[in-house]
Amino acid sequence: MDRFMQDAVRTNREAFEEETTVEVEAEHQHAAQLAWTRLRRFNCEPASQRRRDELDISIRCLRSKRSFYLPPVIQHREVLRAQGAQKPARKSKWNLMKSFFSTYDGEGGNRGLFEDPHTVEKQFSLDWHRVVRKSRFRKKIMKSDAEVRRGLQSVDDEIEEVRQILFENNRLLRQTFVYYSSFTPGYDSDSIFQMTLKPTIKFAQECRISDIKSRSITPVDLVSIFVCANHEEMEGTTEALNNSQQALVRFEFYEILVRLATAKYIYSGKMNDSSDAVSRLVEMCIAPHLPAVARHNPDDFRRNRLYTQQMDQLVVIHLPLLEAFFNIYKAKNKTKYFWVEHWLSFLKVNQMFGRYANINKQEAKLIFEWSQMLVVDELRKRQRAVSLQFLDFVEAIARLADCLSPPSDEELQAFFQKWGPPTTSTPIWEYYNRFASDDEEDDDDDDVNDDDVNYDVDDEMNKQPLNFNLEREDAPPLHINFAALMEILTGELRRAMGGKSEAETVQRMLRTAEFCSRKLRRA
Repeated sequence: MDRFMQDAVRTNREAFEEETTVEVEAEHQHAAQLAWTRLRRFNCEPASQRRRDELDISIRCLRSKRSFYLPPVIQHREVLRAQGAQKPARKSKWNLMKSFFSTYDGEGGNRGLFEDPHTVEKQFSLDWHRVVRKSRFRKKIMKSDAEVRRGLQSVDDEIEEVRQILFENNRLLRQTFVYYSSFTPGYDSDSIFQMTLKPTIKFAQECRISDIKSRSITPVDLVSIFVCANHEEMEGTTEALNNSQQALVRFEFYEILVRLATAKYIYSGKMNDSSDAVSRLVEMCIAPHLPAVARHNPDDFRRNRLYTQQMDQLVVIHLPLLEAFFNIYKAKNKTKYFWVEHWLSFLKVNQMFGRYANINKQEAKLIFEWSQMLVVDELRKRQRAVSLQFLDFVEAIARLADCLSPPSDEELQAFFQKWGPPTTSTPIWEYYNRFASDDEEDDDDDDVNDDDVNYDVDDEMNKQPLNFNLEREDAPPLHINFAALMEILTGELRRAMGGKSEAETVQRMLRTAEFCSRKLRRA
């Protein structure tokens, strides 16, 4: 009988071994989510054979992953004449392209899970086209470049040389723009991914381009250069309507770099070639003086911390909770996108501005901006260019988890030994909240005000942002902090919505989101 039970356990490991059960359940949930995603695409998009084949494959895969009880197969004992080394059992290797992250649809133009070089070049080409079609910019090159002015070189050839210098440093310059755009006052979709005058001055001063003692670019000159670069010639178009006259978008940031290089090196008599001046500005000013956090490449976080087997399994396990958060915070607007206003509300309601993550608004902006996959057109697709899709939102949650410092197992054990055992299924949330008074909660709510969208940026500019675990070699694995954050969010959601379990709480949240959406449709 013992041998019979041993063979039954060996044949049905998912029924007797907890670790195997978790793996099988995660694989089944992942297959179900993938099939559900493809079914929605099949129903929403025009029917095609490719979509039909994808759906059929997902359904067959889902059926094949169902667990059935198998009768034990009693194996006869074999007598080995010589003791040999046993080969370890093969484990299926985790594949990123078969994971949950592979469901990204690339609506913004990027077709991969990382920034595609072809898409990067396409984005830069569109930005540069918008720069060179401005007549004032072409006149600036014609007047400042000595060879063009003397007729030894055409203006188009010189503009192409400038383009090549900027494209070679495109990644660094895009990261620079994203970093300094996070200092723009305001916290809404009209103030994201663009630089007002104050962040532009901060950029020029920190990168040693402009200072009070400078003879080439004074603060007054910088204001004039900002106004010239921000001038829009194509008035009345969709691009002009989506381009603020008080801030620089990405293509205008490229233009102001050329104007700054001209003012700093050509007007001062140090150089007479526009492309050489731009190259020197990047090499001598921007590259050596840019803060370390401004150099962050979002793909590094995705490659080294986000796209792992442990994170894939955790995201699939908590997928209903993540979808519920994504849907309820954007339910008050008629949009399929998750805007920065929704992100702010999510952080405020769940007390991430003090109690748990201790981040400020500028750091929250950086998390939001870093999490967005590449979008080619920043003006014609403005809503997509300033928002997150669901997988972007999942990445933002993961980056938020990187800002946590959750208690270790030893600290939790010592805490509950001293103050009594936990009374909920979320001990980490209880660790932070067991002795939190109502007054403390009111103080947390006062830290961030929904109406405070035009906050004073001076204090934020003088504060260096968090490290985000970008440079730490001893940073804990992301899935540990992510699991802790999911536990905290579950506790916060249960306190707000009620429910005995995470599943019941999520259902209440989804019903609330559906109710809000129906009210909007009727309005």
